[in-house]
Amino acid sequence: MDIKQLDAAIRSADDRKIYIEGQLATVKPIPSHRRHRERVMAPADRLKALEVAMATSSRSFRMIT
Repeated sequence: MDIKQLDAAIRSADDRKIYIEGQLATVKPIPSHRRHRERVMAPADRLKALEVAMATSSRSFRMIT
């Protein structure tokens, strides 16, 4: 392939990636059938929840010591 064709293929792949990411952003997590019926979370939501849990446990630990 020449450079123009490769550039077009890259742009097409980038466009597909953006489209798919947009579609994924609109998908609501489905309930998991794992233990305790925990909810499947998007990675960004999971990260935020873990950061909050870490901050909470850090404060609790500081109160104990």
